[in-house]
Amino acid sequence: MSRALEECLTLTREAPCGRPPICDRPAARAELARESLPYATCLSEAEWAVVEPLLPAPAAIGRPRRWPMRSLFDGIQYVLRAGCAWRHLPLEFPPWGTVHRWFLRLSQAGVFERLAHALTMADRERAGRAASPSGAILDAQAARPARSRSAIVRAWARRSNTPACDRRKNQRCTVP
Repeated sequence: MSRALEECLTLTREAPCGRPPICDRPAARAELARESLPYATCLSEAEWAVVEPLLPAPAAIGRPRRWPMRSLFDGIQYVLRAGCAWRHLPLEFPPWGTVHRWFLRLSQAGVFERLAHALTMADRERAGRAASPSGAILDAQAARPARSRSAIVRAWARRSNTPACDRRKNQRCTVP
């Protein structure tokens, strides 16, 4: 039994809202049970089926791969999730230099961006929405602000060769 599942099962049996905790639901318990996987970051068979088509195929010529792509990807996920240095990769994974080199190769090839895009589309379809969003939200800092009234007055004054309002006399500027 995985450590996460054991910790989850030791929680109280009743949640504050009256519903059973998430760990008591059979579907959630089945997802948490990863008994055959040595680390929590290792991919299950269903997860690997999604990731595998996005990874590069072995080269037709040249030396065959020494390490399976699945263990390389699991090593990459371990370092990214744990936040540890590449040199601290456990010995159950391929050598850290090999894993790091494959991480660089996959990131330069855009594999992680394609994977994030494919997972986002699959999640949207699972939720019953269109695969591509139909709208977007712009942040106020990303949009260019409109010109202020004083900038409009200065631009008008430059074009018409008339002086803009005199700030020393505290006159009110008007736009014709």
